[in-house]
Amino acid sequence: MSTDRAAVVPHPLASLTVEALEVSLQAPRGWTAEPIEEGVRLYGPADEQAAGARPTWSITRARPDGYGDAWLDAFAAGVVERLRTTLAGCTIDGEDRFTLSSRTPVHTVRYHWDGPDGAVVHQLQATISRSSALAYVVHAATRGPNAGRDLAAFDVIVRSLRFLPPRL
Repeated sequence: MSTDRAAVVPHPLASLTVEALEVSLQAPRGWTAEPIEEGVRLYGPADEQAAGARPTWSITRARPDGYGDAWLDAFAAGVVERLRTTLAGCTIDGEDRFTLSSRTPVHTVRYHWDGPDGAVVHQLQATISRSSALAYVVHAATRGPNAGRDLAAFDVIVRSLRFLPPRL
């Protein structure tokens, strides 16, 4: 994915620090946040053209069963295979591997599938390999005519992630 996608986000960004996760991020102004188990979920504004559906973006902590480039490659391949075999009409739209400014590797996969109500659901999933004992997983979903805008916002949020030092 090129960085050009980030340029199409039409909203100014607001910063959010999630001390429980030791992360900070930027999200479009007007999005709301709520804590979830082991993480936080962001909600975009309701889209009346999509029956009031709201884009969502969440990040949670996970305990990885490995670490390093080989592990991330194998894990990412498994994620893509599971998506293809478990979601009706799933199409992989793209994958990307990049490193955050904290030298933390990230693998993203963008895909869409046929939701239970027949609407096409567009999603982004990211695996962030922080250490041998800590990973983060991002799930983001949207539907409707503004999916392109929402997917660009999801990418901006992932790329804005910064990891904070633990508080002593």
